[in-house]
Amino acid sequence: MAWLLLLSGFAITAIACDVLRPGKLHASLGRIALIHGAGLTLTVLAVLQTGQLRLVPVTIFWTGAALAWFGVRSHLESSILLEMVRLLYRHPMTREELTTTYYARAGRAQRIAELVRAGLLVNDPGAPAPVLTSRGARIVRLAARLR
Repeated sequence: MAWLLLLSGFAITAIACDVLRPGKLHASLGRIALIHGAGLTLTVLAVLQTGQLRLVPVTIFWTGAALAWFGVRSHLESSILLEMVRLLYRHPMTREELTTTYYARAGRAQRIAELVRAGLLVNDPGAPAPVLTSRGARIVRLAARLR
């Protein structure tokens, strides 16, 4: 019973993350963290009431499941090949049509707009290109340390 509650709580939380986030996964990390925190709290309260599981195993499960979900969801969302397959599923296209359609939907301008919405870049009218925000610079420094 406790494992069913735990799995159900996580599934509902993962679905809520997809429904309640406004944009791309990486641009909504704060909102996703809040949703997972709320889901974990509610699930822990329900599971601990059964007396079948303790806090540490529930937290370990949730952390691992959340990281796996994030990794898979992130790869699915950013997969160029999956997006091209989705475009081809709608109707057949030539190579040129596919490339043009893909870049019209997910080209440089769209990626920059998403980074601006995420607060990582700002479009300064006086600058020749978008400029990193302080948040964007912190993420770049963190990513450089992880390499």
